Amino acid sequence: MPQLPSGKCVAISFVVIDKFIADSKSGKSLEELFSIRTREELLRHIRVFYFRARADGADPNYVLEDHSAATPAGLEIYFSGFTLETLEADMRNWDVRDKQAMLDWLSRDDVRADLDAKLGEIRKAQAELSEQRRQNSV
Repeated sequence: MPQLPSGKCVAISFVVIDKFIADSKSGKSLEELFSIRTREELLRHIRVFYFRARADGADPNYVLEDHSAATPAGLEIYFSGFTLETLEADMRNWDVRDKQAMLDWLSRDDVRADLDAKLGEIRKAQAELSEQRRQNSV
């Protein structure tokens, strides 16, 4: 989760993709899962979250993903309304330094590795489902 030069905190979430994978085990979300073939198609389903000051000042210690940092003290997380595919529309309104910091964060090796790993999970689930279908049709 990057904190941008302006102080704004941003996070991304794979929760939608994880739901597709989990649902596919019971025959749900198959169309959605099989629609993801490339990194670009993956970006369509990665939600972007922002943080704002909590009115009550409480610290929820909410963790967005298993591998992510906890919500910074005094802030609450909220869905931005954007995915990584559509984030550029919002970034047009950002300070140049914030925009560059976000682009730099997205191009970091560890972030790219996370995206590649998630695409790998999808491909594995797709292959397993395809094999199940093949076996069921024999």
